Amino acid sequence: LLEPESEKGVARYHVLGVIDVWPRRARLLVAKTSKSSAIGSLIRRAIIDWGRPERAKHDNGSDYCSNYLDLLFGAIGTEIELCAPFSGWQKPHIERFFRTFNHDLVELLPGYIGHSVADRKELEARAAFSERLFEKDGVLEVRMTAPDFQTFCDDWCDNVYAHNAHSGLKGETPFARMAGWTEPVARIDDERALDVLLAPLAGRGGY
Repeated sequence: LLEPESEKGVARYHVLGVIDVWPRRARLLVAKTSKSSAIGSLIRRAIIDWGRPERAKHDNGSDYCSNYLDLLFGAIGTEIELCAPFSGWQKPHIERFFRTFNHDLVELLPGYIGHSVADRKELEARAAFSERLFEKDGVLEVRMTAPDFQTFCDDWCDNVYAHNAHSGLKGETPFARMAGWTEPVARIDDERALDVLLAPLAGRGGY
């Protein structure tokens, strides 16, 4: 991403994602690093928008399997389920979501020029970049600042992905699926209490 104040004018960021499996609604967070506090910020956004999750399934990496996130989920009464190491098939919904996002990102990035035969090499190069995001340390250059890219991600989740028919929902859109939900939603009314839970822990054993 562009970072005019840095020495090189660019910087590497991570895109973190969370998906609500039943309606397939999703959220993205652009973060400088993939660490527990960034994941906590993403979870905060999801809780504010969607309510408290009964169960959360996540990776087995050190940034996910942390005392910080264990205490956060425990405090709000969310059961944790871990994926086995190197077992992407155990989290198929978020994997497919990122593939959809990458495909759209390649087409919607500034400079994209369409699906003509003459553009084939350009498209193939962009597709290769998209696939590379799934490789360890894969990188795709995005000519936006981090705030602009976050706005892009939010807009895409709310106004594109949420309103596209989803094969996993038998052609229904995530927005329509959620609109049909009639059961109560467990909310955390005091956002400041949630902020306290997300504060950095004191030392290694704090709580």
